Amino acid sequence: MLVWPFSLTFCSRLLALLLCFSWMLKGSGTSVLMFFVAFMTKKAPSAREGARGLLYSFIRDYYSYFLMNNVVRAVVMAIFVGGFAASVVGMNHLHVGLNQEVSMPKDSYLQDYFKDQADYGRTGPPVYFVVKDGIDYSDPEEQNRICSLPGCNSDSLTAQLSAQATIKHYSKIASAPNSWLDDYLTWASPSINCCRIYEKSGDFCNSAVSMDSTDCEKCLNQSDLLTCFSPKPKKFYHFLHYFLKDNPSKNCSKGGHAAYAKALDFRSNNSITSSYFSTYHTALAVDTDFIDALKRAREISDNLTKTLNGSAEVFPYSLVYVYYEQYLTIVHEAAMNLGLCAAAIFVVTFLLMGFSLSCAIIVTMNVAMIVVDVMGVMYLWNISFNAVSVVNLVMVVNIAMLMAVVVGIADLYIELRLLEFPLNFVLTQLVHLLSVVNQTESQELDMR
Repeated sequence: MLVWPFSLTFCSRLLALLLCFSWMLKGSGTSVLMFFVAFMTKKAPSAREGARGLLYSFIRDYYSYFLMNNVVRAVVMAIFVGGFAASVVGMNHLHVGLNQEVSMPKDSYLQDYFKDQADYGRTGPPVYFVVKDGIDYSDPEEQNRICSLPGCNSDSLTAQLSAQATIKHYSKIASAPNSWLDDYLTWASPSINCCRIYEKSGDFCNSAVSMDSTDCEKCLNQSDLLTCFSPKPKKFYHFLHYFLKDNPSKNCSKGGHAAYAKALDFRSNNSITSSYFSTYHTALAVDTDFIDALKRAREISDNLTKTLNGSAEVFPYSLVYVYYEQYLTIVHEAAMNLGLCAAAIFVVTFLLMGFSLSCAIIVTMNVAMIVVDVMGVMYLWNISFNAVSVVNLVMVVNIAMLMAVVVGIADLYIELRLLEFPLNFVLTQLVHLLSVVNQTESQELDMR
């Protein structure tokens, strides 16, 4: 969380600002005691003439009166309110993400790779739909909810994934999935003669052995099947391990060792704890493509979980998801962090400014408007909304708070009933205070 370091920094800076304010009173020929006397007598303390330079005289004698002119105030308010409204509109259209090219130096060899991938790539990264524990794959009814062979459910897991491949422009799924269950049931079927055992020993006879060999016989007979494709439970798990060891060959292309050796996870009793069904994304070139692909994969997984009636959870996995998963929640995370920062500003300002509610509201609103304006400028400058920009926005809150507290002190003058202070005195003192704070900031940056 970024809020707690920010809160400590905020408190320390606000305390330093109050000390600078006290020092400012002394520098203007006004002691702290004289300030409280002014509060009691409602009379402005007088500053030493000639103690300031040309900028001070310009602000006091010209700029302050110009800025407080009714027409100028109306124009300034219109400009700032209009800019704030435009920024609110722009921030809703910020690009969320981070292009791969931006994350690398311009002279990196990966720049050419990213460009070629975008120009010539015809398929995307593999995606695995993992089915967690809860499915008894030896049960024909459970098989029908997974497989896509004749007799399987029309809304089965693999049937839905195949249907998603027909709308690849939306689903980002390029092709029908590789289903180990379909291939295994086909491989074990007596009709294609892929699953064989040695007649004498009962050991597995792999597909490399000639089909004409008289030493091998079929694993299953029609009496061993519960349906057209499904073996009995004991036979199902017994020959499944043979299927995962069998290499594809010209005699039998359905061997599962090449494609599915790592697709299943077994318990000690040989039952399946989890398995995956793999396919590919369409060609993904820019960050928005990867983010959309992740969103669609999660939507598909949620639908598949509902299809299985909650008996097992389905979730998607791809190697690239780890880089783009943050962008699904970054807007919420940024709003939460900035909101907590604003709450910390309000509470600390309220406590340290003498329980002044209006001062706390003014400071918090100024900080919020500055952050919104910065996000509007991000839209104009085509800056993406990502983890880097969120960190910078939190730092903007820190800097904006420092400036907004000066406005809060002006409001504090009003709350202390010092309305009889000459207007130029208030403004010039605030300008001097701001210059002191900025000088302190620049010294800190030089030291760093």
